[in-house]
Amino acid sequence: MDDYHDLELSPRPSRSNIDPFYAVKEEVQKDAQLLSADREQWANIMARSDAPSDAEIGRATRAVKSRIKRIEQQVKDLSRTIDQVEKQRSKFPTIDDQELFTRKKFVADVKVIARECRDALSKSASIKSTKSAKKYSSNDDLEAAPAAKHVQQAQQMMEKEQDVHLDDMLSSLQRLGVMGTQVHDELEDQRLLLNEVDQDMDDAGDRMEVVMKKLDKLIGNSNRGKLYIMFFLTLLLVILLFLIIYF
Repeated sequence: MDDYHDLELSPRPSRSNIDPFYAVKEEVQKDAQLLSADREQWANIMARSDAPSDAEIGRATRAVKSRIKRIEQQVKDLSRTIDQVEKQRSKFPTIDDQELFTRKKFVADVKVIARECRDALSKSASIKSTKSAKKYSSNDDLEAAPAAKHVQQAQQMMEKEQDVHLDDMLSSLQRLGVMGTQVHDELEDQRLLLNEVDQDMDDAGDRMEVVMKKLDKLIGNSNRGKLYIMFFLTLLLVILLFLIIYF
């Protein structure tokens, strides 16, 4: 499980304050460490010689599965951000090729860790099923078969309930991702609107400068006339700015 240490020690640039990638990356690193601990606890339970109860095994297995699903959802979110950067490189000038490569490698490493944990669970379940089948096939007591079937059905029902709860958690995470995208779009619209207001103000200033030059030519050296005109134009500019900002 040395991969967890590699993830934790990966460098974090100072732009983490404005780049959402690194905020999600920190959560993934924390969950990866928790997954390592959950998997180690699960492995210790499975290796015990005192035959741990099905309830104890089930709790440990559910903890690992839940952590894997959470990490996989976070990795999907990170992959989407990387895809956006690749499609619109001009919008992300601070992310160079090396930084993009580093992000891809981090996502790939996390996927490997999650897949290894999931494979370990599947392999253990397969071995347990095989041992159970051999045990009952060599048992001459026919009454053991119905009891085993009842236990298996109970385990299947419990696993289905677990999957339903995990799917609900996944749906909640997906809804949060959609809400984050909507907030980003609204902020982008506000930024464009502010840019339009700035442009309108710049245009008004340019037009005012042209008018002032023409009036200066018309009134010549009359200082008093200049003062009247400047007062009138200043009042007009204030009115225009008020209309632009509040209407």
